[in-house]
Amino acid sequence: MKRSVGQKAFLAVGAAIVLIIAVGYGIFYHYYSMMNYQKEEDSALSSVENETDADLTDSDGNIIENVEELIENNKGSVEELFDSNVYNILFIGTDSRGSERGRSDAMILFSINSKTRKLVLTSFLRDIYLYIPSVGNNRLNAAYAYGGASLLMKTIKQNFGITVNNYAQTDFFSFIKVIDALGGVTLTVTAAEIKQINHNLKEINKLRGLPSGQYALSASQAGSVHLNGSQTLAYARIRYIGTDFGRTERQRKVLSALITSFKSASVKQLISLMTNVLPLVSTNLKQGDILKLISNSGAYAKYSVTSQSIPASGTYSFVTIRKMSVISIDFQKNTKILKDTIYG
Repeated sequence: MKRSVGQKAFLAVGAAIVLIIAVGYGIFYHYYSMMNYQKEEDSALSSVENETDADLTDSDGNIIENVEELIENNKGSVEELFDSNVYNILFIGTDSRGSERGRSDAMILFSINSKTRKLVLTSFLRDIYLYIPSVGNNRLNAAYAYGGASLLMKTIKQNFGITVNNYAQTDFFSFIKVIDALGGVTLTVTAAEIKQINHNLKEINKLRGLPSGQYALSASQAGSVHLNGSQTLAYARIRYIGTDFGRTERQRKVLSALITSFKSASVKQLISLMTNVLPLVSTNLKQGDILKLISNSGAYAKYSVTSQSIPASGTYSFVTIRKMSVISIDFQKNTKILKDTIYG
């Protein structure tokens, strides 16, 4: 049976579409296979030594008792927050310098609300004192050290009612490679921050086997500065300006700058990013999850972006427990803030 010219053209176009889809999926699968995919399962609990300060004196016993009671009362009253329009991904930056698991130095929840068309970046401060399932009361950043990403996600859900759908985890070195693959980021930095950047660079350079003064900045450069990977990491790890609240704000600024860089990245930069960085990323994102995120990325690029930190201003106090400086928080107020901002 002879086919008409129109039928032949239709078949040719159909074959081309199938070929393009097949090639596209092949490329996607090639890069996806580079990532360190982790199944959704619990990690064996590790033995962790608390970060204590021998010079600290514990707070009054009544104060500590009240803090422990707040946590106990919250355990039985947390309501799970859920909305099918909301997708939560937890970005975990660890302080691991090598093969050890380390603690979660940065915990930023990236929430996508397709109904309100908002992207919300929420930093959880590492020193929040709360209940870690199967472990007990401790700092939030200890959850990752005890049981990895799975336990950290459970801890956030247990204390705040937030269901974290997925996570992506990187360490110091992969963070540097992400920034460098995108050609760096531009941030506004003060002279005081530049001083701290140079201080942090010494440790980073030592770990990388580089000269101590490599990439050091001059105070005269204060203002809008284009930073490479090492400099950006040194900026994100500043702790002595604005305490940990200032540090988490800087981390969110870096993540916002990264989002902007992704939007304008060239194909060459994206290929470099995927080739050099994906092997260093651990995640429980499945192929379907990533394909969905990619397919919706055009819409997400038009969403408004807001950021916040937990605990919020006026909802916390500093307490010393077991020679650890921790943050006692009002769980009800912070959970309400999360509900209002993320779930709309």
